[in-house]
Amino acid sequence: MEELGFASTVINDNDLMCLYLNTGQLEKVPDVLSDMKENSVLPDLFSYRICLKSYREKSDIDNLEKILREMESQLQISMDWLTYATVANIYIEAGLREKALVYLKKCGLGNKDEVMRLWGLAKAKCKKQLNRDYITILGCLVRLGRLEEAEKLLQDWELSSQYYDFQVPNALLIGCSRTGLLEKAETMLHDISEKQKVKNPNSWAIIAAALAAAAETENKAWRPKPTLASSIFNWLGDNGDVEEVKGFVCLLETKIPKSREMYHSLIKASIRCGKEVDGLLENMKADKIDEEEETKTILSSRQPE
Repeated sequence: MEELGFASTVINDNDLMCLYLNTGQLEKVPDVLSDMKENSVLPDLFSYRICLKSYREKSDIDNLEKILREMESQLQISMDWLTYATVANIYIEAGLREKALVYLKKCGLGNKDEVMRLWGLAKAKCKKQLNRDYITILGCLVRLGRLEEAEKLLQDWELSSQYYDFQVPNALLIGCSRTGLLEKAETMLHDISEKQKVKNPNSWAIIAAALAAAAETENKAWRPKPTLASSIFNWLGDNGDVEEVKGFVCLLETKIPKSREMYHSLIKASIRCGKEVDGLLENMKADKIDEEEETKTILSSRQPE
């Protein structure tokens, strides 16, 4: 387009930043923002939000704060409550709760009633809410402990959305997982998968990470529910790296007895990565866990030498 002499526009540049963001080329997002300013193209609120998200993905709080200060200094940018709520969520994820509180107060999201009041105003003003708006509000409701309202909001989104974006239910899954509501997260994930007839590996990864974090806590009496542990082992066996599975198993060994599902996850991951499984089979036998039909089916997937 540049070679053909088309003038750069904020819409084109925003699309380019979204492309880089969605393909993991995070370092290119701020470059596009810089080019916009050099070409006298004024970034809009969406431009800055994309850039904020790129820094969020990299956990780059310093540059995030620089962009935030720049936004607040721009006359053409109207800092709305949704932007402040997004920033607050980023600070919460980074463990900077004091800073998060500052921005929650700026946007008036200090309690559930205020969140829903502002959401009502947003819906009245705009006929169509964007997925990222739902993500922000879901995050706020979860952090306020208002899961019932969050679930109703998710149902509202499912009815109104033209296409299914897993980032929206993931916002609720992440919240449930991080607050220790792992069974709730698992139930939600199964419901989502059943409705969409697909598996969502990203969500399983979220719950697996949360389960691992829970296992590391000082709560010695805590034990994961067998159905949840079994689901995670199945997912890891089909999707996880060998070292990732080993690390997860080591954490859970202190909380639950060794099981066939535990060994199966290690065997499946090893076979997928071309690793030997003889040692695992010996350990399995030593733990008095017999091979059965499922084990033999898994072993049959090995490539002949």
